[in-house]
Parts: sequence; C-alpha cells; structure tokens
Amino acid sequence: MDYLITLDGPNHLYTSGTFYKVLGGDDFYSSYFQINHRFTPNYFTVFVLGGLQSIFGGAVALKTFHLLHIILLLFSSYFWSNSSKDKWRKLPFLILPFVYSYLFFSGFYNFIFATSLSMLTIGFFDRFQEIQWKSRHYFLIGLLLLVVYISHIVPFFFVGLYFTADLIVSWKAQKWSKIYLKHPLKLLAYSSPGIILTFLFMSGKNTSYEYLEFNELIARITSGFSISIKNETAEDIVWINWIKLIYLGIALMLFIYSILQKSKKMYSLGIATGLTLILYFILPDSAGFASVFSVRIEYIFWIFVIIGATRIQFEKQFIQLFPAVLGLSMLIFQINSNLPHWRLLNGHAKSILTATTFIDDGSIVYPVFNSLYWDDYHISNLMGTTNKKILVLENTSARQDYFPIIYNSSYEDCLKSTKQRDFTCENQSMQLDYLLIVGKFVLDPSDTIATNLYAEAYKNGEVVFEDDLVQLLKFN
Repeated sequence: MDYLITLDGPNHLYTSGTFYKVLGGDDFYSSYFQINHRFTPNYFTVFVLGGLQSIFGGAVALKTFHLLHIILLLFSSYFWSNSSKDKWRKLPFLILPFVYSYLFFSGFYNFIFATSLSMLTIGFFDRFQEIQWKSRHYFLIGLLLLVVYISHIVPFFFVGLYFTADLIVSWKAQKWSKIYLKHPLKLLAYSSPGIILTFLFMSGKNTSYEYLEFNELIARITSGFSISIKNETAEDIVWINWIKLIYLGIALMLFIYSILQKSKKMYSLGIATGLTLILYFILPDSAGFASVFSVRIEYIFWIFVIIGATRIQFEKQFIQLFPAVLGLSMLIFQINSNLPHWRLLNGHAKSILTATTFIDDGSIVYPVFNSLYWDDYHISNLMGTTNKKILVLENTSARQDYFPIIYNSSYEDCLKSTKQRDFTCENQSMQLDYLLIVGKFVLDPSDTIATNLYAEAYKNGEVVFEDDLVQLLKFN
C-alpha cells in the first residue's frame, strides 16, 4: 500500500509540509498561512513529519513516521518496564495492541507520540530515583518534559501526576524529612519551562466542556475502547469484544498481583493509575482543545496497567509466554481485520492524487465531504502534499489557534458566509479555482455552500476528472 490513511493523517501531512514551506519563505503559502506566534503544544508532528517530507515524498514520509511511532512505543514501554534494578528482563508484550489503537486510526499523532515520550521520561525518572541525582539528571528530565509538552499537553499532565505520586511515596519513606523537599523543589525548578508554558496555554483558552454519560464511560473503559478494531462488523464484534475482555482482564489481574508484591515503584504506579481512573470519570470528554478526552485518559490508564503488569517476577519463565502470545495474537488480529479497510482508503488516496494531476499549479481548491466513510473527511488534504502549490480550503489545524501554523485570515469562515466562488476575507480577495466532491452521492440540500458552488461550477465550468470516488470541477 502507498498510504495507510488515518482520519487526521492527511491533514497532519499537509500542515506539516506547509509549515516548512512558510518557514522557508515560500510566497504562495506565505500568502495564506503564518506561523502561530503562541508556543502551543502539537509541535511534534509538524517538526518530524514535516522534516521527513523535506527529504522524502509524502507516501514515504508517512510510512517512516508510522514506523517511528511503532519503534518509539515499543522501546519506551520496554525502557520504562526495565527501569528498576531487578535482575530479570521484562518484556511488555501486552503493549502491542496499542500500536494500532483507536487514537492512531484517528490520526491523533501528537498524542500517541507524546504518550510514548512520557513513558521514556518516566523511565529515566525511575532510574534517577534509585541513584544520587545530579544536575544533568534534573536538566534531562526538564528537557524531556518540555518535549512532551510541545508534543501534547494531556500526557504532560499525567507524567506530572506520576512524578507527584512517586515523590510522595519517596518522601514518606524518608519519614517526611524536610531535607528531602530540596529534591522535588529542584525538580520543579528544572521542569518550570514546560509548566509555565502549560499555564500560559491554558489561561488563554476560553472553551466549553462536554461530558459523557456515566454508563458510556463504563462501557468504554471496560471494553478497551482505545484499542478497538477499526473495521469491526456486526458479525465479528461479539467475539472481538471477548478477546479484548480477556486481554484487559489478564493485564488487570497481573497489575493487581504486582501491587501485592509491595514494591515501592508499584505503590507509585498504583496511586497514579488510581488517580487516572478517578480523573477519567471526573474530567469532560471534550475541552475544545482536547476532543475525545475520555479515550485519551483510558489509553493512558491501560498503559499504566500494562507497565505494572510486566513487573511481576514469575517463578517459571515459560509463564511469560502467555502475555506474549496474547499480545502478539491481538496485534496480528488487528492487522488482519483492518487490512480491507486500509486497502479501501489507500484506493481513495490514489483517487485524490490522480485528481491532483488535473489541477493547475497555484490553485485554490474547495473540497466537499460527501462520502459514506468518515475516514475520508480530511483525505482531500493529500492534494497539498504533492510538488504542486495548492491551497486546500479544508484545514482543521490551520483554522484553530492551538496548532503551529494558522491561516492569515479566516478563509473557511468567510467562504461559508458568502457561499460564492469569489469572496473577500479581511481585505484579501479570494477566488476558488476548483471544486472537489469526495463521495459520489447526492449533495445534502442543507449544505448551501456546496450546492451553490456545485451549481456554479457545473453551469459555468467543466468536469476535469471523475472516478468512483471523486468529481473534480474547474471554474471558468
């Protein structure tokens, strides 16, 4: 396959490539985009994926980026699991189903990378807690926390939660000595850049909150929603859920058994995991800048559980084969179940890229999502990842204020208000060159902007490309 398409993936690919073009002073893209002056989170994907596109084409860059996700997730979980001075090596096979999680399929790249970086940060922290801290140790933790922050703010918070739990447990072991307080205060000082940026970011947000029903929260966390199979069907969903239930049940039992072994590190992890579970039920599902919040917390909760489950020392080594077989089986099942869906979306990506060959360089394209597949929502953004200079007026990142690159003006809002091909946005004249219909179905009559533009393009323009997925119309 050329492309493994995720929901937000095409948007990240387009935005990250555009970021470097604006940074390099490209006249076309600088006319419509600018670097966000606020040092917001969500920079990781822009830096890494955009950098990869500077070397490779879009398809290879995305494959390499996905490979980095797999490597970092597996390495960081292994690194954290083996952070104590035990004599046996721990292999967190149960982490494998998180390779292709719900959040990965949603294209929440910043979050999943930030979570992996969080495990790496905690792994270093646990190692340093067992030795005499030096200035370089504080500096490294502060630097890693800053990297976690610029990746995503949610995992940054839960790293702080774990640190707090472990420091309290360690302080108790020191019989609440006042001398020990120098250590957390010094750690706080070195971590202050990330903490200050977090407060600055949060204080600048005015947003509404949405909550899920309690029974929905229960259903999600008990079913392992964050590792759901994307291509589930009515026929196989029952036994898929049974497999996940067994998987999560074993992980939870091993986690509890590990706590009962009375390790100091497990006390810290147990407290952090318990607090994470409480926050899962207390915090909203959406806070404007963090959608599907409950799934993100559930993802972190189960990772905490799995890391704790790997810390058991089995008397017989062959017992470790059971979690290994379970984790590998779940991963293989995920891949096989999702292959048909991936192939379908790969075909859709090829349709978009074929349509792009019919677009003139320096054009403005307005895409209309009209597909039955929700994962096609941002697939039009692939047009902006080729060698052609194309402005795709559907950019979730650019129209928000918490991503590294933003529009110079609110182009999408201006277009929606005028519903015409020619419109003005903050004294900047705009003219659409192409209309892209994604999905060969009757347009929704209530979508007046789509119907108006389609009528104008069909009457005064021409269809320049059409296949089973898309129809590309050029305005004359």
